[in-house]
Amino acid sequence: MRRFLGLFCAIIVVGGVVTFLWAFPLSRDYSFSLLGENFTRLGRKDLRPLLEILEKRWQEEPLELKVGEQSFLVDTRKLGITWNHARIRSAILRGAKEIPLALSFDEAKIQKLLQEVAQKTALSPQNAFFKDRRFIRSREGRILNVEQSALELKEKLAGGAKTVELTRFTPIAPQKDTAQLLAEKGFPYLLARYATSLEDRDEDVIFNIKKAAAAVDGMLIEKGAVFSFNQVSGFHHPLQRSLDYRSTNSGAPSPLRLFSDHLLRSARQRRRGKLRSQRPAVPFSRRTGGHLRLRFFP
Repeated sequence: MRRFLGLFCAIIVVGGVVTFLWAFPLSRDYSFSLLGENFTRLGRKDLRPLLEILEKRWQEEPLELKVGEQSFLVDTRKLGITWNHARIRSAILRGAKEIPLALSFDEAKIQKLLQEVAQKTALSPQNAFFKDRRFIRSREGRILNVEQSALELKEKLAGGAKTVELTRFTPIAPQKDTAQLLAEKGFPYLLARYATSLEDRDEDVIFNIKKAAAAVDGMLIEKGAVFSFNQVSGFHHPLQRSLDYRSTNSGAPSPLRLFSDHLLRSARQRRRGKLRSQRPAVPFSRRTGGHLRLRFFP
């Protein structure tokens, strides 16, 4: 009889302890942050319905994929992306304050989407070529790397982003690059080089410099020929200059002055013998009437 009573009491004590441990977490309040929203004083029984509401709202918001200058809006629900409620609840119950978004993915749908995006955004390579006395530079092509982009997409979605820029590409080399074309045309050597930073320039000055540089990029100047930067770039005509270039009031040098200064520095470097070349030509530059004129002598 005593043994029976002792066993009965033990069962009651153990049952009471288990009941206390089971009931205690229910009375605890949880405060945390999820997807930038703060939640305070939530009970354990409140977590499941809250996560269901947040997941539905998250899935209704479209996913925006950006590749270069192109954008694609994708229905998140059609991708089969769902929340992993068990992992999220586990993080909350452990007392974490910043809750990471745990997701489950349909790998086949993700791969299919990225393959379609890769085909639409592929950039074909461009071979270097010579036309109208101008060298046109080669351009490297690229295509989205599907496997690496899938990892990048998952990582950014887990961080809470719904606008994802994909930046993982596989390069595609042109069959003939600029250096090969220059060598074929008899220009295997670089006569001179000068570089300067545009970091402190304002936006309008940078725009003008880029436009002016593009106007003369790749031009071939024959020996004895005269080259006018103003005529090529449009600076010699006030109307064309006002249409093609932006006005600047910052007091910064104009593209003409910067370009001519760089040519002068390059020519001086060449004359001091800092750069080696087997080309039998020496560049000489001068300014006449506001025009930069460049003549090559044999």
